[in-house]
Amino acid sequence: MIDGQSFEAGLEWLVGGEPGDVRALLMRAATGFEYDNYRFSAKERPVRSGLSVIEIRADATGAGVGGGAIGMINVDGLPGHRTRMSVSPRPPGTEANWRPDQGGVLFSAYLTQAISELRRLGFLTSSSRFHSYAVLETARRELHAAEDSTSFANIGNSCRAALVALGNELYEPHMLPEGHTEPKGDDAEAKLRYVARHYLAGRSDRYRGGLVKAIDGVIEGVWDMASPLVHRHETATREEAEATLALVAALFEAFSFVIPS
Repeated sequence: MIDGQSFEAGLEWLVGGEPGDVRALLMRAATGFEYDNYRFSAKERPVRSGLSVIEIRADATGAGVGGGAIGMINVDGLPGHRTRMSVSPRPPGTEANWRPDQGGVLFSAYLTQAISELRRLGFLTSSSRFHSYAVLETARRELHAAEDSTSFANIGNSCRAALVALGNELYEPHMLPEGHTEPKGDDAEAKLRYVARHYLAGRSDRYRGGLVKAIDGVIEGVWDMASPLVHRHETATREEAEATLALVAALFEAFSFVIPS
């Protein structure tokens, strides 16, 4: 399955852009796409209260067997010109005219194609190549399920954990300048600054200085924003939690460009 995951647990992505643009891209990704003797198509299908999902279909060509719907994709708008794209937690392709798991294999092939297009066109960042991004994804799921101030405040703790995980993943002792003290295990702010300076060492002073200041500002801002949020269990709001999460995501994205693949 895509990214080594099973559809039984469901999948979710947070992407930039309006829902209408994301829907159009997902449908376009299916049009004309072929894989393993199957041709794909997509259509919007109403489900309830005027809402709709995108139904992905695969039909046999040549040596293929069977055909039909292989999966559904939900596309929901979020504040700040963002969109949540999710696959419901149920295995697709369970109809009698499919071989065991064939629908899942085909749906995985389509999603790989669609995600590639989302990344290529800038809707989805490549920051997920960092292992620590899994901690940020946990924060996203927590925010999706959060309903009260205590839950929103806990997002701050998850965001800090994501920063610590990113710092621990990217920092290496050889990046420490001579005469500086080795940062502590959870000192993400110091570690990420050393990482940025290390990878930008060969750039011009003006370029390096500008980008380092920008990354420093984001790191400091995220840390200052996330830390008090953890302690505000009675007053934290969804908007504050979303803003903190967005800043952390932006930092992951920045490092995905700074550090070579």
